[in-house]
Amino acid sequence: MFNFSEWLGTISAVSLGNLYHPGNRRGFGPAAEGVGISVLTDMGYDMLREFWPEISHKFKLPFRAEPAGQDIDLKPPSN
Repeated sequence: MFNFSEWLGTISAVSLGNLYHPGNRRGFGPAAEGVGISVLTDMGYDMLREFWPEISHKFKLPFRAEPAGQDIDLKPPSN
């Protein structure tokens, strides 16, 4: 489903920012650039948030603070 709230909110924020700050570049081009950058940044953060557990596991990066003394290996210790 199309994310109307993302697009309408971003367009509104960029448009109001152009009206409020007098020193900004104005017009369709700068506004479209601002909207595009904002939406692409949101998409990037959403992708990172979605796939961070797999990325951290693959590169053995910390995902969450682990209790001290516990190993992440699921194999029982061999005697």
